[in-house]
Amino acid sequence: MFSNYVFKTGGGSITIKKVKSSNKKIVDAAGGFLIAKKPGTAKVSALVNGKRRTITVIVGKKPAPKPKLKQLQVKVKGYKYYPDSGKTIYTTRFTNKSKSTITKVKLKFTMTINEEMTRTKTFKVNIKPGKTKTMKLNIGKLIANPSNIKVKCLKFWYKS
Repeated sequence: MFSNYVFKTGGGSITIKKVKSSNKKIVDAAGGFLIAKKPGTAKVSALVNGKRRTITVIVGKKPAPKPKLKQLQVKVKGYKYYPDSGKTIYTTRFTNKSKSTITKVKLKFTMTINEEMTRTKTFKVNIKPGKTKTMKLNIGKLIANPSNIKVKCLKFWYKS
């Protein structure tokens, strides 16, 4: 109720009646509460202790839902191994199915070089919502040509 959130200096009681919205599609008044409907601005007026008072109410957009790990698809599309230096570059494709921009990812690469091994590394990326991006990622030096390469996203950072 409005009166629970309105305080009068010097004490005393407050009565609030006849609450009206200038735009019920933005904000509505019902049962002593204001109900946000959609983003926008509306004026809300009420009789407060017998005097008409008006305030401006701004309803903002809902924040994008927190993206989930499964909304970022990651796949190794190829690689280049340089035997002289051991340097290995993976061509990795990211598909962002969330509503947020992915800014950084922590990836775990699993591969076989005589036996299964893993490399975990964090990379800066900038993948817009609903977009696919292919990047060449240096995962470091390996002692031999890898095979059976898999990648998994462990964590990502985002901005809404």
